[in-house]
Amino acid sequence: MWYLATIGGGTAAAVAMLAYRYHKPDPGNTAALEPLERIETCETVEQLVSVLQNIGGQASIEELTTLLSASLETHGVTEACLEKLSSMHKVHGADMGLCGYAINFVWATILEGIVGGRVVILS
Repeated sequence: MWYLATIGGGTAAAVAMLAYRYHKPDPGNTAALEPLERIETCETVEQLVSVLQNIGGQASIEELTTLLSASLETHGVTEACLEKLSSMHKVHGADMGLCGYAINFVWATILEGIVGGRVVILS
């Protein structure tokens, strides 16, 4: 009997994954954007914190790092985004709270990708 539940659960998971994968995103919905595209829309570090919370949900920091790294490697990062994040980092980098953690996490992930040669800087 347990094998029927396993097969049924696997089928339901596969259908849900396919529905999610091939769903046409709403262009006005930022939740459908890639993690990097959502980060590039942030104007303040508070917005960055909110975006990271929405991207990560219940994900661990390792999973969030993987999501952001994959997005960086696929799409690259614009100079304008780097400048914006750099100025946020200068202001909030030494903050020991949530804002400092968020900007340091994003900044370190981007720099690690650039130094490792996996991230292209777009003009």
